[in-house]
Amino acid sequence: MHLFIKNICSMYLFFIVNSCLTVEASFQDNLRSQLTSYDLLDPAKIISKRSLAEDDIQQLHIVAFNRSFHLVLHQGYSGTVPASLTIQTVQRDGTIRSSKAAELLSDFYTGHIDGLPNSHVSGYREGEKFYLTIDDGDQLLHIEPLSVMSNNQSDHRLLAYYDDAINSTGHFCGSESAEAGGPIRTSPAPSAFTEFGAAAAGSQARHLRRRRRQASAETGGGSGRQQLKSVCRMQLVADYTFVQRIASGSFGSTAKSLIKIADDINKVYMDTTFTHPTTGEVFTNVGFELAQMVVLESPSQNSGPPWAPHFNAPLSPDAPPQHASQYLEAFGDFEQNGIRLNDYCINHLVTFRPMQQNILGLAYLGSYNPNNIGGVCSPPSMSNHGRQRMIGRNIGMATYANKDGQPILSRQALLVSAHELGHNMGSEHDPVTQSVCSPSWLDGGPYLMYQIAVSGSVRHHSMFSECSSKQIAMLISTRKSSCFHSASNKLCGNHRREPGEECDPGLAEDRCCSADCRLKPPARCSDANSPCCRSCQFAGPGTLCQRKSLLNPCQKDTFCTGLNDTCPRPANEKDGAPCNFGVGYCLLGRCESVCSRLGPGFKPCACDSEEHACRVCCRDEAGGNCTVYRHGGDSVLMPANQPCQKGADHLQGRCDGNGTCQELASGSGQLIVRLWDLIVQSGSSSVATFLWKNIVFTVVILSLLLWVPACAIIAYQDRIDARKSGDSEAVAADIRYSAARPGGSAQGRYFT
Repeated sequence: MHLFIKNICSMYLFFIVNSCLTVEASFQDNLRSQLTSYDLLDPAKIISKRSLAEDDIQQLHIVAFNRSFHLVLHQGYSGTVPASLTIQTVQRDGTIRSSKAAELLSDFYTGHIDGLPNSHVSGYREGEKFYLTIDDGDQLLHIEPLSVMSNNQSDHRLLAYYDDAINSTGHFCGSESAEAGGPIRTSPAPSAFTEFGAAAAGSQARHLRRRRRQASAETGGGSGRQQLKSVCRMQLVADYTFVQRIASGSFGSTAKSLIKIADDINKVYMDTTFTHPTTGEVFTNVGFELAQMVVLESPSQNSGPPWAPHFNAPLSPDAPPQHASQYLEAFGDFEQNGIRLNDYCINHLVTFRPMQQNILGLAYLGSYNPNNIGGVCSPPSMSNHGRQRMIGRNIGMATYANKDGQPILSRQALLVSAHELGHNMGSEHDPVTQSVCSPSWLDGGPYLMYQIAVSGSVRHHSMFSECSSKQIAMLISTRKSSCFHSASNKLCGNHRREPGEECDPGLAEDRCCSADCRLKPPARCSDANSPCCRSCQFAGPGTLCQRKSLLNPCQKDTFCTGLNDTCPRPANEKDGAPCNFGVGYCLLGRCESVCSRLGPGFKPCACDSEEHACRVCCRDEAGGNCTVYRHGGDSVLMPANQPCQKGADHLQGRCDGNGTCQELASGSGQLIVRLWDLIVQSGSSSVATFLWKNIVFTVVILSLLLWVPACAIIAYQDRIDARKSGDSEAVAADIRYSAARPGGSAQGRYFT
């Protein structure tokens, strides 16, 4: 009997350890399915210091992908969200708490890479976690907490990845039409009916179109006067699954996430000029003003009947994926959820609910015809899914979960939201038959509104095509007087010096610049905006304003002239000079990969075999395999600490500089540090918070506290019984099993 229980103990311990390893492998597999390469950063190795001269300036030193990033950051918000924005939080008991966005904006940062004044860095900090986007002018690097992907709040590591490392998805963005009965009113765009169907509500027929966005199962001319009314007031809503899973249950983290989502979406839209195809009207500064945020901290108490569930109803862990169009209608059921949808131009929901058919987003298509239903400023219409009441149609949604309940990257989720809002704004999918709107990968790749869900791996993925630009311009042209309002041409306080401003210090007090963005006499410039400004005066000639760095190794140091506050363009290094630790060469001031020597279409790639994992490999994008690059018969080694993949399981590793990929050491020490912090805090609330946020760890420890003593007692009783029976051989075998010797540990008794 004792032997049976002993075997049960061993099997249970094996199950616990194997479960922990399975969780780790699961999120690693999820990462590898979405990224061709990534880097994991230890926040303890991020060097942070504050400028002694300027209190609002913080400097960060980050090493990612074997590159050193010296970030010069200004504390304070520089985006498009007004500080007066009200955030409505629906608490667990159903009461509503109101707060101002200004309370959170001090945790935001904006700045540049030291030595690259034209670079841009933006993001925010939430406790020990960083959310940063680094644009060096050539690539976008994203840094975000790994805990979102691993669902382990005790894991403080940061995930770093480039846009071009995101795997492309292979599923099409589907479409469906709905009919609510009634006669059909002819539309000025009859092709829309034949391609997408129609819908009617009440006595008037309305054209209705829903768009849905799918995730990969693998993962992956004229000119006119500029119009001012081009801004759409948006309400952004986060349901409780987003709050709990993406924001770790934190109100502050949720609100900051929503602010960053709105800012990143606006970057996509405001960087685009939308031109009407026939009238030539030009619309710039098109975007969304975040007018309201709603945060739902817990499931709604009124979950609704089975035939009409609340969009914020509880979600059980084993629940099947939801029907996306029915879920979108639940969000549009304003009578049930009490959210004022008609007060805003558009309403966008973010959630963490798996959807059927691997759908990531869904939205109603807007139309330039005011008689059509759907999209921005659309009136409600009768439900198409049996709710028997009016449903808001100026809505869209994006989920951060794939169909398996695994999180997607924040960059791809952002593009899903931008894509769905594009449908709300009247854009169809880019036609694959027109190369100007759906170019090949050799010509820059597809644009944001491509019918296959874009990943963000190329610049076109966050840009609108000419086709989308025309369709959105048509909608703005006919809806501008009733739906849109004027954009502010001047955003004093966003830390960017714009036309009409002499300076812009952001939200912080500045000794050179006033609150209305004018220079304070006798200031000639502002240190916050000008690299060649020192103490509000032009820096002297010879002052270093842009140093040569790993990010621009083919450009020399640059020095101020003393005549103005502008840093001159840097001189280039000699063409052919080695760069990037020998895996590149300089050409016209840029560090080009050695692969380009093989031909214009050759790009770097990662060889599959472990033997070549730390050697430069190249592939012709027009077709061909990834092979080792050889120069004069010799291969080129990757520099030390370069990320690589080791073995058949593609474990994350680092090159040793001699051509070998070494597996990374386990980060088990992270938990020890976390436990030590908990012991130091020694507060009951901190202990409870730790146990709740690390529920798997808690269950394992509590289980071991029961099983380990039980197994020890049984093993001890076995030894007593063996001695009584005089079976010395059994005693010896039992001693070997339990490792019961002087100085032996209790743990050793069960793992020898």
